[in-house]
Amino acid sequence: MYLHDDGMGAFTIPADCCVWEKNRESLASSVAQHYVAAELKKSLKPTSVWCSGVDPYCEVKFPDKLQVNVLFDNYPKFISAVSYKKPKRDYDLRCTGNVALNVSPHGSK
Repeated sequence: MYLHDDGMGAFTIPADCCVWEKNRESLASSVAQHYVAAELKKSLKPTSVWCSGVDPYCEVKFPDKLQVNVLFDNYPKFISAVSYKKPKRDYDLRCTGNVALNVSPHGSK
């Protein structure tokens, strides 16, 4: 998945935005991929995604046993991501023109 950094900490993910609301796994994967790029300065693709059927979170796994938890507690206001011994980050999501999802730090408008 292609991520474009606009220099302001926001990333644009080309996709059909109407899918994001219906597919938590894809949304969690994209947010986790952004978190890894922004926080760890790595460009990694997820190896697996598991979403709880009960609790509002998904576990996104990457190579080298890296796991990012994506939390939907405050969705649709914002989504959070956190990894072991790393800070939790909150992200705003915005569709741009129905072809891309913009992920930016919460409250950075």
